[in-house]
Amino acid sequence: MSAKNLQKGNNNIHFSSKKSDWETPQDLFDELDREFGFDVDVCATRENAKCDAYIANDSLDLAWYDPDRDPARVFWMNPPYGRGVGKWVKKAYEESRKGATVVCLLAARTDTKWFH
Repeated sequence: MSAKNLQKGNNNIHFSSKKSDWETPQDLFDELDREFGFDVDVCATRENAKCDAYIANDSLDLAWYDPDRDPARVFWMNPPYGRGVGKWVKKAYEESRKGATVVCLLAARTDTKWFH
């Protein structure tokens, strides 16, 4: 196999997948939870929610944070990966502008628009 084909093969392994929802490893979540004290998992299913309170994967159209109701919410976000991840990053940013703390688990795709 040529170096060019090998490189192409590696990109297929590292940058593509047939699924977009990956559960956060528990040990990683536990370490971050000790630091931030998460209240709500905003990209969860009943099967993979990391917090007792969670908002299902379709929470982009919902308000996560209401400073008049909950002045100190801390949100965990491990979004579905794929082309829509930029919408999740934008939503996290918008909620943070209201005063929420949103911690996001994201791939380091520094060449993408959403990353910037």
